[in-house]
Amino acid sequence: MSLRRTTIITVFLTFLLLVVVLTISLQMVFSRHFQYEESQQNILNMQRVQAAFENNYILLNYLAEEWANLPEIRTFINEESEEFLQRHVQTEILQELNLDTILILDANGEAFYGGIYDFEDESFSEVDQGTQTEIKDVFLVENSESQSTNRQGIMVVENQPLLMVSKPIYTNDRKTQVMGQVILGHFFDDADIQTLARQVKFPIEMGLVSADDLTSDLNIARNYFLNNSEDTYMLPVSEFHIAGFILIDDLTKQPALILRAEQYRYVARNADVVLRYMLLALIVSATVFAAIIFGGIEQTVLSRLSRLTREVQVIAGNPLESRRVTVDRKDEIASVGANINRMLEALETSQQERNALQQQFVGIVESVEDIIFTINADLSKLRFFGTRAQQLGLRETDLNDEDNIPIYLRESWPTHRKAAQRVIKGEHLMYESSTRFEADTFIYQISMSPLIEKSGEIKGIVGVGRDISQTKHMERALQGRYEEMRVLLEISQLFLKQKNMAETQTSICELVGNHFDATLCWLGERNQEGKILPIAVYGAELAEINPVTIYEHLLHNYSLKPVFVISSLDLYGRFEEDIFYALIIPLNWGQAAQVLYLFFPKMPLLDEQKKQFAESLGSLCELVLTNTRLLNEVKTSQENLQELSHQLVRVHEEERRNLARELHDEIGQYLTALKLRLNQENGGKTINMEQVEQAQELVNELIRKVRKMSLDLRPSMLDDLGLQPALDWYFERYTQQTGIVVDFDPQELEQKRFSSEVEITIFRIVQESLTNVARHAGVEKVYVQVVAFQDTLELMIEDEGIGFALEEHKAGSSSGLTGMAERTRLLQGEMEIQTMPGKGTRILVRLPLRQEETS
Repeated sequence: MSLRRTTIITVFLTFLLLVVVLTISLQMVFSRHFQYEESQQNILNMQRVQAAFENNYILLNYLAEEWANLPEIRTFINEESEEFLQRHVQTEILQELNLDTILILDANGEAFYGGIYDFEDESFSEVDQGTQTEIKDVFLVENSESQSTNRQGIMVVENQPLLMVSKPIYTNDRKTQVMGQVILGHFFDDADIQTLARQVKFPIEMGLVSADDLTSDLNIARNYFLNNSEDTYMLPVSEFHIAGFILIDDLTKQPALILRAEQYRYVARNADVVLRYMLLALIVSATVFAAIIFGGIEQTVLSRLSRLTREVQVIAGNPLESRRVTVDRKDEIASVGANINRMLEALETSQQERNALQQQFVGIVESVEDIIFTINADLSKLRFFGTRAQQLGLRETDLNDEDNIPIYLRESWPTHRKAAQRVIKGEHLMYESSTRFEADTFIYQISMSPLIEKSGEIKGIVGVGRDISQTKHMERALQGRYEEMRVLLEISQLFLKQKNMAETQTSICELVGNHFDATLCWLGERNQEGKILPIAVYGAELAEINPVTIYEHLLHNYSLKPVFVISSLDLYGRFEEDIFYALIIPLNWGQAAQVLYLFFPKMPLLDEQKKQFAESLGSLCELVLTNTRLLNEVKTSQENLQELSHQLVRVHEEERRNLARELHDEIGQYLTALKLRLNQENGGKTINMEQVEQAQELVNELIRKVRKMSLDLRPSMLDDLGLQPALDWYFERYTQQTGIVVDFDPQELEQKRFSSEVEITIFRIVQESLTNVARHAGVEKVYVQVVAFQDTLELMIEDEGIGFALEEHKAGSSSGLTGMAERTRLLQGEMEIQTMPGKGTRILVRLPLRQEETS
């Protein structure tokens, strides 16, 4: 496309875009303005509709006010006189006043009189009881000297809107006391709708919110009103008309009636006409201005650019001739011509520099240590460059003649061919390849990229081969050291996992066997007979491993050499079906010597580095096994200590049980006998009766104290009847002593017995907790719940007392709560305290049950 055509298109597109932008902007501005004007006009019209609708209440209010002030209506309410009905409630009067409903209520809100006028039958009948009740519920007014009610609104009666007003009836003209209420109503029917339409000069429709047969737009308006708090809604129904809706609430402030007014969209139609004329004016103006601007561009720019293009084409046709373009003015186009002349001078200079750089590039290629090569586009010719290629004797190769491909390239060429096929398609590849030159193996990093001309066509492949043999050897050695460190780290972490001795020994066999890639790895321990018995294995079953005998000629190896290799013949002293070899790592850490055996199908190469690693591995295994043994001993000691604590608690409770039995059975019997004897002596005349009475009181007090001591030490009821009866007895005794009521909720406890440790623990925790409640909580009631599950027994004690700061309590000391926690811990249970100052306290205890306890 020519510059002139491009300029024409650009100018006209620019002005067209300007027209579009201005049109959109004008539409947005004017549309918003016209929409606002239309909205205001519609709102004003709907206000007219609503005002015209409200005018229907004027006559009703006037008539109700007049009737409420008539002396006849007061006489009618007080004396039931018929004068009011004869003068005012007549068919002709009601028809003239357009009244449908009359209801008179007395001071108590009871319907004193009610009637409905039927205009079709021209008859007046009493209001049915249901309608009276519905109206009374809305207009009921209490008899109050300071209260008067004037209300108006809509009620829906028999699916018809009923306009209603109410006025209070006062006992006198001073209106100080209400004696009743007069309610008048008028059904808003089609005739009223037509009257309303004539007043506002719009078509009017009416629909009840509760109706099921609404038109589509009334139904849309109803949904809008029900989901929003607004009472007006506008809905465009066509390009020329818009419908406005008003929501009328009933007397209970519930949506009842929707009025629809359809209006012609004068403002919108005027806006469309104005916008069309403005758009036409913009198009004409843009076309004229575009033509003027293009003419100016043609004279000042395009003609001169055409001349400059022709001169450049002449220079390009003869690049060797030193020519320049014409510069005739001092403007931007002349500046372009001057820049072209400077560019031509720079090109001549760069050509000279290019020749010099080409010579330098050849020198660089010849001096680098890497092998540089090229392959043509059809992958038929391979050429080598550089000093390294000359040193290795690499020469140009015809890749299509597979028989003449050099030996150093023949094995690896299929791999190189696949890579070259990908590169010739545009990829850049880097990969590694090994090549044998004479007796040495070299590892090269091959990098190949496509040779792409300026046209984008791929003309061949250029590549670089870098010798990374030494780097790969170092990388493999480093990887080997990393694997060794990883194995040492994993073995050292076995102790941190706190496994038992058997698991640790098996894990050592697995880690060592996997690292050395052994077919079998097992750990043996020497017995008194000199045999090595397997105790852990990886790669087979323990029963499949045969014991190993330490022969005399190998004894010094086990005792002196930390690591050595022997064959299966030396290992078992007999020929096996398949000869194999074993790497032996002696472990000297326990009372009996242990040995690690790693089996290999071939003789393992054990250089100095691997030997040192195996020795370090053996030392680390000795340390891990020693620490594991010590850890197991500590665990065993802890378990023994815990068992001793259990025994101590049981002995303590047994001693208390014996002490309680002795106090109750022996001391109590002696004191009872003493009391009986004193009673017998009381009949003698020589006895001082006052002293005898004092002795009897003392004996009675001793008996009570002995019984109390017996119960406090251990209630015999706990051993005889079980946990629930003992708690029932204790709660009754606790309430008598403290006045605090215990709300006890036992679940699944009836007829159940638990171990003595569980029952006494629950009892003691309840006893200590309720003691704390009596001392500190300041409550009159405490809640206790005990639930027996399949495998646990749960206790909850809760009060609504003053509570306490749990963190401050932990910082201090409390033998009671500490004892509760220790009792729970000894039974492998859990105890939780939930409390805050002023929020009460809750204690939760969960004890595990043994199988024999739950059965």
